[in-house]
Amino acid sequence: MIIGIDYSMTSPAVCVGQIPFSYDNCKFMFITKNKKFAVNHSPNIVGLLLYEYNDNLERFTHLADQTVEWILSHAPSRHLGNKLAIEGYAFGAKGQVFNIGENTGILKLKLAEKVANDINVIAPSAIKKFATGKGNANKVLMYEAFIEETGDDLAKLFEFDPYTGQSPVSDIIDSYYISKYCNSNT
Repeated sequence: MIIGIDYSMTSPAVCVGQIPFSYDNCKFMFITKNKKFAVNHSPNIVGLLLYEYNDNLERFTHLADQTVEWILSHAPSRHLGNKLAIEGYAFGAKGQVFNIGENTGILKLKLAEKVANDINVIAPSAIKKFATGKGNANKVLMYEAFIEETGDDLAKLFEFDPYTGQSPVSDIIDSYYISKYCNSNT
């Protein structure tokens, strides 16, 4: 399996694809605080609700557990050679950068224990360049590249009109391109 993760503290998304890799063989999951989005959107896209938490440790652990449990329900255990990639940190990130690191660290530990022997960390600019040809592409350009490649307009599915980069659409698209990049370059 090919696994791509666009991880965050508010709206992580995962793409699990089969080999040979194609969009039609991908399953997607994202986590959201929005109850409207925490449903099955199609046979291949599911939104899971982020539950209430008491502190960041509980939050980060639960996010990681939700993510790993969903991956394991769609991909075999790590002993069967899963290929896994996660988007690296954005060097321009501001705000809670230590929390972002702690959150991602908990996920990486759980992934290494249960899902994949190797975790490929890919720079955000590499993903953007791979998808669009521009390492500084914005969310709308990524969306346009996704539609051109797959023919699937996720903004319509989530009723975003106009689309301006909203989650979970941007997160699903990023997870797809992380998976595709992992398949092509690792």
